[in-house]
Amino acid sequence: MTEQQELLPIARTGGAYGVRGWVRIVPFELGEPLFATKTWHFIAMNGAQRILSVQELKEHGTQLIAKFEGIDSKEDADRLRGRIALLREDFPELEEDDEHWAVDIIGCRVVNLEGEELGVVADISDNSVQDILVVRGKRGNEPLEYLIPVVEQYVEEIDTEGRVIRVDWHSDWL
Repeated sequence: MTEQQELLPIARTGGAYGVRGWVRIVPFELGEPLFATKTWHFIAMNGAQRILSVQELKEHGTQLIAKFEGIDSKEDADRLRGRIALLREDFPELEEDDEHWAVDIIGCRVVNLEGEELGVVADISDNSVQDILVVRGKRGNEPLEYLIPVVEQYVEEIDTEGRVIRVDWHSDWL
């Protein structure tokens, strides 16, 4: 598999929904990439992989529910415990140049304007106003976690190709 064909985990399965083979899907970010393709890669808890063909996909509160070809019972759906991944090329194009998919940001190094490495983006959360970078790093041997709002005041540059985010954030701001 080439770098262009890298599988990116984008959701996890959450068990059966009903008795007709529907599966709960918990996206790691907005569900747009999941709606963009009908071919999903399922990665089971033991690492086994298989292709799932999406017949139908619906929003259900903060989650999604999906019906897959060949998954027709609650028991079939319950066996799908693991993660959903997509090929990077299956993600839809973003409308704005300054927009990024979470999968492209998670794992980026975070460096402040003084050149200090603060850590690595472990997750992205939100507070209903803006996205928040969850950055995990260390001070000496002590683990630290920074919560950095994704706003112009703090985030200077997001370089997904270089895997680095430059921020106006001091290492003593916890």
